[in-house]
Amino acid sequence: MDKVLIKLTVPDVPPSINRWTRLHWTRLRQFKKQWELEVWATAVKAKVNNKQLAKAVIRITYFFTDSRRRDKDNYAPKFILDGLVKAGVLQDDNADAIDVDWCFAKGAKRTEIVIWEE
Repeated sequence: MDKVLIKLTVPDVPPSINRWTRLHWTRLRQFKKQWELEVWATAVKAKVNNKQLAKAVIRITYFFTDSRRRDKDNYAPKFILDGLVKAGVLQDDNADAIDVDWCFAKGAKRTEIVIWEE
C-alpha cells in the first residue's frame, strides 16, 4: 500500500503564542476558528479532507518575508493541527497519532504543511 503524501499551502502564518495569549477569550476563539477554517478550506480545495490518517508525520514550514530570529516554541502549530483534525485529514492530534515538527524560512508569507502516513 502506498504512503499518503499530502502537501498543503495556507496563504498566511498563524499568530505567535505571544500574540494570541494576550487576547481576550472571544478574540482568541475567533483566531482559532479562523485558522481551523483556513486549514479545512485548504484541505478541501486539495481534495485531501476525509483521509482520516491514524498515524502521521507532519512537517510545517512557516515562511516570513524577513530573516528575523523567532522562537520555535512560540509558533507551536495548535491551530493547524486542530484544523487538520476538523478537516478529517487526521483522526486525532495526540502524541501517539502524530510526529510533528516545524521550522522557519524566508519567502512570501505562507505556511506549508507536508503530511506522510506512518
